[in-house]
Amino acid sequence: MSQRFLLILSGIAILPLAGSGIHSFHDAALTESEVRQFHSALIDTYAQECDQFFRQLNLRLSFTVDFENRPAMKDYEKQALLLNVMTYHKDFQAISYVDKEGRTELHSEIADGFTLTPQEFSKQLDFKNAVRRQAPVMSGPFQKDGHTYTRIYYPLSYGPVIIITTTLEPLLKRLRSLALGKTGRVWLWDAENKTVLGESHFDTTWVQAEKNIPSVGWRLAFVQDPAEAFQTTRRMRQNAGWWLGVGLMGILLGGWALTHDLSRALETKRVREEFFQMMAHDLRAPLTAVRSYTRLLLQNYADQLPEAPKELVLRCDQVMEELLETVANILDVRKYENERIPLTIDPVPVRKVLEEIQARHAPAFQMRHLKFIIATPPDAGLMDVDKDLLKRVLNNLLGNAAKFTPEGGSIRLEVQAHSQALLFAVQDTGRGIPSEHLDQIFEKYKQTSTEDRITGTGLGLSICKMIVDAHGGKISVTSEVGKGTRFEIRIPRTQPDDRSRTSLAA
Repeated sequence: MSQRFLLILSGIAILPLAGSGIHSFHDAALTESEVRQFHSALIDTYAQECDQFFRQLNLRLSFTVDFENRPAMKDYEKQALLLNVMTYHKDFQAISYVDKEGRTELHSEIADGFTLTPQEFSKQLDFKNAVRRQAPVMSGPFQKDGHTYTRIYYPLSYGPVIIITTTLEPLLKRLRSLALGKTGRVWLWDAENKTVLGESHFDTTWVQAEKNIPSVGWRLAFVQDPAEAFQTTRRMRQNAGWWLGVGLMGILLGGWALTHDLSRALETKRVREEFFQMMAHDLRAPLTAVRSYTRLLLQNYADQLPEAPKELVLRCDQVMEELLETVANILDVRKYENERIPLTIDPVPVRKVLEEIQARHAPAFQMRHLKFIIATPPDAGLMDVDKDLLKRVLNNLLGNAAKFTPEGGSIRLEVQAHSQALLFAVQDTGRGIPSEHLDQIFEKYKQTSTEDRITGTGLGLSICKMIVDAHGGKISVTSEVGKGTRFEIRIPRTQPDDRSRTSLAA
């Protein structure tokens, strides 16, 4: 009773202070200095994000230590390591291992066109600087197929140079999303003062704030029309005034209620975070390395292997892929439950997605004597979607269909194009799902089919639902035991601007 009485008295004492603070925020005149301070605070925050992006990129180059410490590595070991890195870091587009003259000794890339000839390397000032200084050098950005990339030259002490080509699109999309109002935009220049993001020129009379990115020597600016800059700053200050009062009361109420449980909750969270970090590093990295070696064997030595060992290597490769998928599912479910699902929304040709899906699954389905049918209208057109996540959903549904469909059966991927949405359907002629299990099919860790010892974590469909929900879509299932199952996904053709950045998981 005494604690409640003190709480009420404290609230009565704080309310006049909160009200006074709100009125002072509303009534005080806004000066040009305050507007510039607001924009300086914005650009400081944006520059910290950019700096963190480049520092994390630098940390991910730690694999080069393997080359430094093992100069006598055999070529197949180097190739396996490059494949491992490409698999583990999806935004690395190409990795080359070249000599000082620019002659490529080993190369791995996910798309054509990133390899340079010795003549082209000889014209690259960044390449020559890296060789001369014996220190890593990042090149200026360059364009390819409408996307922005950069190269990092990493010279090794015993001669060769490792060249990593990586995309800058995640950073640029983040900066584009930071537009404020109708005129507030972010500009980015590289170390040579070349424009990376933004128009070539802007009105110098506009309000602007600049900040250097220390890790790479690039420069960032936020520019906004003066009239809108004043309106934006005033609105932010007014919002801050209201939230001051709410925050004071929230601190009082929330602090009093949570004090006893805070330390225990923090400790639990710390232990959980450490466990998942351990899983990400201690499980995923070695599994990826093993799969890289099996892929290397299959790509380069398959014709030299007897049939029985070749089958064992194939099976090992399949098991490694399944284990990596399991680890990824466990990590992603945990992440999507507690954070926002990051969506990279682009206009994507539906037919292109289906071609990539067919290229992945058709050979495996053929080996199992499964008939694979893709039915799509010729005018399916474009849709705004995160292409990688959409493919993940369809790959999961097709993989499940293959698991539960006996040899000789069929799997059908159907697309129906509507003006506002697209419907994707995956239908199989497998064993089907009992009706009493359909309500639980999208719950985590639920296994509704245990016959034939087909195993899994029960997370795939749960992740599918999270991804579809994040796109503002719906996923449903119908099934009949002994005849098959049909999953339907309906996703809007266009996504709102706020969903193009991040979307809450269900």
